[in-house]
Amino acid sequence: MLSLAITAAVLLGGRAPLVTAEPSPAVQPRFVPRDAPSTNATNPGGRACNALIAAGLSDRVLLPTSPDYEAHVAYTRDLNLRLRPSCFLVPQSAAELSVGLTTLLGVQLGGWDIAVRSGGHGGIPGMSGTASGVTIDLSALNTTTYNAATNVASIGSGRRWRDVYAELGKHGVGVAGGRAGDVGVGGFLLGGGISYYAGRVGMGCDTIVNYEVVLANGSVVNANASSHSDLFRALKGGGGNFGIVTRFDMRAIEGADVWYDRRLMAPDQSDAVADMLVKFSDQNQTWGDDHAFAFWTHDPSTPGWLTGGVHVNTRGHPDTGSAWAEVEGLPVVANTTGLMPMAVAAGGEMGDEGGKIGFGLSYTFKNDARIVRFCAAEQEALVSAVSEAMDPSLFYSLIVLQPLPAYFGALGQAAGGNVLGMEDTVRENALILAGGIEIDPKASDAAIEAAAAAVKAMSDRIDRFVAQVGGDVAFRYMNYASEEQNPLGSYGEANVRLMKEVAARYDPEGVFQTRVPGGFKISEAA
Repeated sequence: MLSLAITAAVLLGGRAPLVTAEPSPAVQPRFVPRDAPSTNATNPGGRACNALIAAGLSDRVLLPTSPDYEAHVAYTRDLNLRLRPSCFLVPQSAAELSVGLTTLLGVQLGGWDIAVRSGGHGGIPGMSGTASGVTIDLSALNTTTYNAATNVASIGSGRRWRDVYAELGKHGVGVAGGRAGDVGVGGFLLGGGISYYAGRVGMGCDTIVNYEVVLANGSVVNANASSHSDLFRALKGGGGNFGIVTRFDMRAIEGADVWYDRRLMAPDQSDAVADMLVKFSDQNQTWGDDHAFAFWTHDPSTPGWLTGGVHVNTRGHPDTGSAWAEVEGLPVVANTTGLMPMAVAAGGEMGDEGGKIGFGLSYTFKNDARIVRFCAAEQEALVSAVSEAMDPSLFYSLIVLQPLPAYFGALGQAAGGNVLGMEDTVRENALILAGGIEIDPKASDAAIEAAAAAVKAMSDRIDRFVAQVGGDVAFRYMNYASEEQNPLGSYGEANVRLMKEVAARYDPEGVFQTRVPGGFKISEAA
């Protein structure tokens, strides 16, 4: 019971599956037509698959007839993201990936493309999969090692965070990774990465000391502060525009156990939750060991809607003096509290909540209680509207608001710099909203369309209100952005110019701009 409502953190792990719509343009439901073909055996990408086999990679190629093919299709969370490629390439090393990539790029163009997938948590169709070509699945690049002498954790791009935390916990350390265990390492870190440790270290990418990267020409390089330093910086938030990262070397953080407090509360506590979040956001620099976010949700097992939040102290202290204390004495519907390993706090079984149809919205705005309360009221209105279109047991709705403090930009610069540009665009404490709906496919098409219209109306109203109170913030977090948004462009002119220069230097043929269409492209950033 309440299984969905009290796992709001799943939305926060990295590439939020619900978040797929710009505030202003129409919100489009991300669902596969019910009569969509179940196979694509005649896809021109078959030529590419044959070339991979001829190159000696037959043991790494999964065709639609392969026993493991369906499991790799289902590896992706949402029904509408489960694209069926002509084949999967599942390399087990950077060297194998190099051979595979150069082989694919030598195959005649026409009617097929390449996708790259780490955890498959991306919320945009085609972000990490293709129905007309080859999906490079990095799931076999899944090692995690820790060097105590250097305090560096080396993590394969295809690893999931729950497994990373479990392994590093054996050494008494953690890393600034995803807050939902089923999220993949690669996409999360390439988009910046907000972790439970963010108050201490900033974005996850700011803790990376080295990237192992396969470039478009097949060469394998290590990008760090002293070698390929331009690429090193561009990868800190620049996405998959420069190559395929196979390993991330990250500064480890002492302490594997955290104090975790998750509270689900009745609607009459909504204002108290909103006020707590705003105060906590303003205190975040003082209480850097703490992390908190708030949510408003409808769960299929519960009528109406509920509010709540999650608080984590990354040093394992239950009482820290932060604004979270203001909600600790409020009545709860459900509560999970205690000292636990990060692997447990992150949790998150993707399969528990997969197989749905989803669409949603994302914003960044100033840390303003008026906006938070307005968004909470809009969530209530959304639940009411969608409940009129379908049985409430057929959908799950959620908005999550989390701090984006102004000092994160300075933390990034202190760590050597990134391309996120928050030192210029987030000069006041801000909040990130991510949210939307997941619908059981048993709902009718008419009901799904009505839900899409309700989300669009909600999005428009929030957009107008934020503008009315002067609350908009330019920065867009890539891991929550919709395909209509321009997160790379929001990083600022200087960072866009740097990323374009780096892309041209390391990928002069534009392979990762054209042959790999998924993800946000620096060539399209304004």
